[in-house]
Amino acid sequence: MNSYSQHPLRFSLPACLFAAALSLLGCSNEWTNADDGDGSTDDDVTTDGGDSGDDDAAAADSGEGGNDEDGGNGDAVSTDEGDAATDDAGTVVPVARCETSGFEWQSRPRAYIVCTPDPLPAGSLPVVLAFHGGSGNAAQWRTRTEWDRHGAANGYATVFLQGCKPALTDCAEPDGSYEWNDGKPGRDSEIDDQGFVLAVLERLATVHGLVVDAGRVFATGHSLGGIFTYSLACDHPGLLRAIGPISAPPSDGTCTPAAGTSIHHVHGTADDNVPFDTGCCSAAQKNPRDGEYLPGCDELPVCYNPNNWWPPVRTGLHPFTNVTGLDAMATVGLGCGTYGEENHRDGTTVCRRYAGCPAGAAADVCLVDGVDHKLADLLDAFDIRGWLWQRFSEDAASPAEP
Repeated sequence: MNSYSQHPLRFSLPACLFAAALSLLGCSNEWTNADDGDGSTDDDVTTDGGDSGDDDAAAADSGEGGNDEDGGNGDAVSTDEGDAATDDAGTVVPVARCETSGFEWQSRPRAYIVCTPDPLPAGSLPVVLAFHGGSGNAAQWRTRTEWDRHGAANGYATVFLQGCKPALTDCAEPDGSYEWNDGKPGRDSEIDDQGFVLAVLERLATVHGLVVDAGRVFATGHSLGGIFTYSLACDHPGLLRAIGPISAPPSDGTCTPAAGTSIHHVHGTADDNVPFDTGCCSAAQKNPRDGEYLPGCDELPVCYNPNNWWPPVRTGLHPFTNVTGLDAMATVGLGCGTYGEENHRDGTTVCRRYAGCPAGAAADVCLVDGVDHKLADLLDAFDIRGWLWQRFSEDAASPAEP
């Protein structure tokens, strides 16, 4: 487990106390410029755009595109989509209004994109935290998945967070290549990405003026971003109502799953980057002449990226070290029963759940037949956004048992 301290959401914390609290966490020099409301922006505000790049599984994680926005030491707030539209009947059709923002965290500029429906729905907002894959960035993930458009249509905010790397001094560049400190055994990183996420959640209220429903905060991510959602749920019980990891194994060695965080996993059956059933070993772990050789890896496939190793999703058992797998998270953490009962079918995708979960808890796996690790292929084969939002909504409608 990562040695992160927990900082509960305090969306009503006065701004002066909030600033003092974040200074203790390593955050300073925040910058934000608001949209003027008439389509014009301040000098350091840019309009979000950019292309999406294809996922590259060679790094065992995916990148997803590009974006043209200011990521420097002034606030980069970009407004996208414009004003709400109306259909032929005169009904207002919400659109996604997105701002790119940033602040200094652990002496590094960090960035994220927050997208809200325009107009805002009444009441407090559900929030989906979205984490890009390894070697990706926030703008790529947004462009590839269009979670922001789905959020506008369904009344929730989406926050696309951007990772970092220990070797970098600036992690706010919009077209950079970033990763997440996911808690994987053997990974050595001083980057406190979980603290960064908690600080962003605070800023949704204090900087962006949003009223967030703390009982409806969800997270999803692909590959390394999905692994990070598992780690975040493990290390901060109660922070997230549900997670939707995509093509990602759990990686925390000492995870204590939270009883109130449902899990909805999506994976391709042909994923040779992170094989769902078996996991995989690095080339060195499979080579008897290498000092890293592990006899237990003889029967396991080599990972697509031969420098990586990954455990199988359900058991978490690997010759290098064991981690807390999905089975233990569902049964020990959530109190569910055995895995295997079908609960959804969509074309070549079959979803199966852990039966007998207590009220307010759920765990299931959707396997997309014949699809590999690439996010684009998964999105083409299965409506991941629609499925995860359906499950998130059902979770929120059924309060978790204390």
